[in-house]
Amino acid sequence: MDQNSKRILIVEDDYTLRKLLVEILGTTGYQVVEADNGLNAMLYCRNELLPIDLIISDYLMPIMNGEQFIKELRLINRDIPVILFTASRIGKDTVKSWGVSYLLEKPCDLNEITTCVDMALNSIRIPDPHKIYNPRKMI
Repeated sequence: MDQNSKRILIVEDDYTLRKLLVEILGTTGYQVVEADNGLNAMLYCRNELLPIDLIISDYLMPIMNGEQFIKELRLINRDIPVILFTASRIGKDTVKSWGVSYLLEKPCDLNEITTCVDMALNSIRIPDPHKIYNPRKMI
């Protein structure tokens, strides 16, 4: 599957940040869809006609937060890689138990975002499956 056919779902309540991520990833060739909270994101995840290859989700959001969203997602799909993109400090064991594949801490730079997206979409796993990838450090 080439880059142009891979679809990324951005789940972020901050409008400006969400639009920035959509623009960055869209200009690199990905198909990008967006949701402003976990509940709206679940509509995409349940749509079999619009398969999602990767999810980038915030943690603190109204209506359905990142934890609730990821836990509900895992009930219907355990395979979609999820990048938790957050400024919140959450323990690694906690996010692993939700089914998070990668962790990006806000703020981060463009290179960190694209590196993590590339790793997730190419199923590159870190050597130690008990760690979560963080481009700044292994946690």
